[in-house]
Parts: sequence; C-alpha cells; structure tokens
Amino acid sequence: SRHNAEKALLRETAEKRLISETVSRQKDEEANRFTRHEVKNGMLSAMSALTSLEELHKHGISSGAIVLGEYDRAFSSRLGELHGMLQHTLSTVLAQAMARDVLHGAYTPRPEPINLRNVLVRCAGHAERFEMRTLVEPFPVLELDPKLVFHIHRNAISNACKYGEHGGEVRTELDHVQGQLTLRVFNRPGEGHAKLLALDDTGCIFKKGVRLHPTDSVSSGDGAWIMTKCAEAMDGTCSIAFSEQGTVFEFKCTAHEHVGDEQIISFVMPRHVRAIGIDDAPVQRIIMRSMFNILGVPPENVTLWGSTSEEIDGFDALLAEEVRQHPECIFIVLSDENLDVDDGLRTVSGSEHLERVRGMLTADQEARTLLLVRSANDSDADLELYSSRAHGSLAKDPLQREGLLRAIVPQWLRRFGSFAREVRATDNVVFSAEQLHDALATEVCELLARIEGEDAWVDWSRTWRLLHAIKGNMQSLGRGKSQRVVMTIERMRCLVEAPVDWADVWQGLRADVFTALAVPSIDEQLASPGRISGSGTATSHGSR
Repeated sequence: SRHNAEKALLRETAEKRLISETVSRQKDEEANRFTRHEVKNGMLSAMSALTSLEELHKHGISSGAIVLGEYDRAFSSRLGELHGMLQHTLSTVLAQAMARDVLHGAYTPRPEPINLRNVLVRCAGHAERFEMRTLVEPFPVLELDPKLVFHIHRNAISNACKYGEHGGEVRTELDHVQGQLTLRVFNRPGEGHAKLLALDDTGCIFKKGVRLHPTDSVSSGDGAWIMTKCAEAMDGTCSIAFSEQGTVFEFKCTAHEHVGDEQIISFVMPRHVRAIGIDDAPVQRIIMRSMFNILGVPPENVTLWGSTSEEIDGFDALLAEEVRQHPECIFIVLSDENLDVDDGLRTVSGSEHLERVRGMLTADQEARTLLLVRSANDSDADLELYSSRAHGSLAKDPLQREGLLRAIVPQWLRRFGSFAREVRATDNVVFSAEQLHDALATEVCELLARIEGEDAWVDWSRTWRLLHAIKGNMQSLGRGKSQRVVMTIERMRCLVEAPVDWADVWQGLRADVFTALAVPSIDEQLASPGRISGSGTATSHGSR
C-alpha cells in the first residue's frame, strides 16, 4: 500500500542518514588523529629548533663572540615572540581537534592543576586592548581541563573581536567563590548591536547553526554551540547578555582548588567542628577517635555510635538532630558502610543512612556537613555509589597522620573552601600504635573464632559478612601486611555460596592472617581469642 511504501521510504532515508553520519564521524576522527599527529610533530620540531637557536645565541653572547647591542636584544625579542606564536598555534590546533571529539562524545575531561590566568593569556596575547582581571587575590591554582577552558575562552575572545567595537577593549574577568569558577568576557557594542539588543531569547545564540550576523560568510554558526558542548563536558554552563554598554559572555563551572603538599601539611581545623563516627566494631571506633584527634577535633566535640542496634538503626535521625541542635557548628561524619546488627544477622548500609540524612536536612544545614563513607570496598563502582549517596569516601587504611590528611583535606577544601582555621591538627593520638595493633588483632581473632563456629555451606552470606569485617580490620594494619589476606577475601566477593575448596581456602587464609598479625601460635589464639601474645594484651574501650 501507499502508506507502507512511505514508511519504507522514510526508513530507508533514516538508515542512509545514519550511515552517512557514522561514516562522517569516522572520517572526522581519522582526520582528527592525522591533524593532531602531523601538526603536533611539526610544531614540536619547530619549537625544538627554536630552543636550540636560543641556546646557541646565549652561548655566543656569554663567550664574547657577539657584542650585545640593540640588534641582539631585538633578535632575542623576536625569538621569544616566535616561540609564543608557535605555542599559540599548536594550542589552537589541538583545541580544535579536541572540540571535534567533544561533539562526538569521544572526549573525557582531564583535570590538572593549572594557573588559569597563564593559560588564558595565550588566547589573546599581551596586546593593550586585551585586559585580564582576577576578582580573587591570590587567584588559586584550580583543577581544570586546560584544553576545554582554553577553547571556550578563545572563542569568546574571537567573537568579541569580530562582533564588538572594532579595535575596542576586550576584558576578561576571573572569579572563584566556594568552588565555583566564573569567567566573563566583556566587549563594547559593535556593528549590528541593536539587533542583539532586540533578541527575546539570547539562548538561541548557543544553538547549532545560528548566525546573527548576515555579513559573516565565513562562520558556520556552530562556534557558540561548540562552546556549550565544551562547558557541558565540565558540567558547566554558558550564557550571554547584551546591554547598551556592550556584551558580556559568562561561563560557569565547578572548579576545585588544587591541594598541594603545603596546604595538607599546614592544615588546621576550626574550633567549631563537631565529629561523629559510627561503626559496629569497637576497634574501628577506637581508630575513629584517634583519627578525629589527629585532625584536631577537641575530644568533647567527638561522638561515636554503633555499640547498640538502636544507635545503628536510628543513626540517620540521631545525626540529623545533632546538626539541627548545633547551628553554629560544622560536622565531619565518618560512617562504616556495612553496619552489622543483631549479632551479624542483619547488615545496615551506612551510605544509605547518610543519603537519608541529606534528605532530612535543609540546604543550609547540609552545607555545614562533610559526610564520608568509610569502607574496605574500593572498586570504582563502590566509590561512585558512596559519592552519590554521601559527599565522599575514605578507605580503611593504616592510621598515619600524613595519609589521613591527604585523604581528608582535599575533600574538606572542596566542601568548605579554604577559610581561616584556628586549631592546629596534632600528632598526638588517643591510643599508641601498639594498643591499636592489639585491639585490631583481638577483633580479628574473635571474627576468626566466629567463622570457625559457622557452617559456610549452610549460611554463606553470614560467613561473607564476617570475612568482609576481617578485610576492613586487616586493611587498617597496612597494605603490605594485609595484602594476601585482602586479595584472598576479595576473590570471594561475588560468590553466592561457599567456594568448592572452602576448607583449603580457609586454612590458608587463617594462616595468612596470623602471619600478618605476628601471632606465634594459631591453636593458642583460637583457643583464647581475647588475648594477643605478640605485643601485649588488648583492652576494650567504650564507644563514647
């Protein structure tokens, strides 16, 4: 029938269009690779030759072969200009190639520490008409993809020059407040500015193929659209506003400050911080208390939960109420992911608790919290899940001041920024390394004894929860000591029942655990799991 024939024609047309677009994309990617390879190599070769020429010239001056005069100074200046132009050309070509990948969804942003001012100066050079201001001094080093930002700014500068006042001032402003970067480019009105003022929807400028200047026969009308694609790759936005004074382009995105060694080492906590931790294992609560002490949280501001099922089941409500009761305080919260209750018969997710807490708090209340999941799980999928439910995660690594600060400080600064701090973090810990080792060893041996009393074939899920608890405690000893144990347990992660060689696996695992703990006698430890003969007797500590 005619209807079927039309449907077949439409289907055939759509298939041809799809094939054409696929082929076009493949050709574009091939051209991209060729452009990057050929142009980059050529530019790098030219820059290398230029560097050699500069060194030769300097050597000639220092050896007295050339008398330094006006000619030599001019020659040196021209070499510097040439180097800058080559670098600018290379950056432009690579940015264009990168933009194609962005449009095809084939580009993954690569944030790195950058001095944004230095990166953007290359877009316009040092001509007097181009001004750059920073509204924050000193402007921080930010974690950004320089290629994406460079491309956005270069296009904004280009548009300001083409469509703004001929030869007029073009000004760039940079601002960074509470982890948010704002980049603005200003230009004075140019020819056809009245048409821009009459626009009802300035957002149309960022649509594909839009050209508002009919005299522009060169532009494809995709420049602003490509800018938005680059911005979206960084979870950012582009906007533009027109007024009698001129045009203002604005780009915004989240940009975290780069946290260097100096910031980590000199980190100081504010006095009005309250710390809350929850873990069902007494030894992990001991470790949490020492962690908060290392961070400089006053002991009276530390609360630890997890000793009872009521505390675990009601954690979300308890935490939300604490935040409401102390509106003047900032809260840092560490929650174990797998919280066992009812003697291990039931497991509660700490990250789900934190997710519910976020729903209970107002935006202002949540802004005063840093909610972190502490877990032995470290796969990308696990970490992504924890970050979606809470504000971040923390591995169960050995208790060391520098390692703890490196894990906490970047997340703290991203959450709260780098405001003044009053209480310096301390090296003092509540418990000595020997006491912590004893407590960990006691906990692990008790878990081993519990597994000995279980039938893994009857209830593998319960056995697995005990194994997972052992993994977390062993990781707190150090990766070198616990690596064999952690790897053995991790290999059983996705099993739905005990492995067929469970008896052999268990014997080997148990031996590896005692070797890592430096416990002399396996039989003796299993017979009396409450005592550790390697370095003393472990004592139990309360949760508060």
